[in-house]
Amino acid sequence: MKSFLGSTILQGGGIFAYTTNYDEAKKIFDEAKKIFTEFSVKILDLRDIKQKLEAINLDPDIADFKEGYVIAIGV
Repeated sequence: MKSFLGSTILQGGGIFAYTTNYDEAKKIFDEAKKIFTEFSVKILDLRDIKQKLEAINLDPDIADFKEGYVIAIGV
């Protein structure tokens, strides 16, 4: 899977999108659930350290972001 930041993800998941607006994240999440029906899709809040660490495990470049929401796709 290709990261939105440009790097290639070699795991069973990745970051589909990043936004600073929760309403936009929810809209992207709903669209991603329709596209990736066989996969787990979730919104991760980068202000929550546990969720941020989960996002960093999928794409280390996310560590540079202090806040916002990522839509994560996983197996």
